[in-house]
Amino acid sequence: MSHAVNGDGDPGVPPAPSGAAARSTASDTSAPDAAETADAATVTVWRSTAGHDSVTVFLERKHACRQLVDYATEELRRLLVGLPTGTTLTVRMEPVVGRGDGWRVTGVP
Repeated sequence: MSHAVNGDGDPGVPPAPSGAAARSTASDTSAPDAAETADAATVTVWRSTAGHDSVTVFLERKHACRQLVDYATEELRRLLVGLPTGTTLTVRMEPVVGRGDGWRVTGVP
């Protein structure tokens, strides 16, 4: 997946989904749901901020972004922070209480 880059070298907003993904329902919001927190979610790396150990990922299914800011293990942190933009993978994650839209990665199935 490629994203447009603005003049600052910052990836723009991910493209809108096409086909079936474009037909969203009222329950298809950016709020966490049971499937997202209990099961694995497929995400695409949008931007990695290695200096801050955070990774912005895009959930195609929900057409939403998540900020990965905490990791269950050091190995997970190293793996995810080092991934290039556009990499798609499946992760298990849970919301981090008190961190806005921050998420903790609990595993990579």
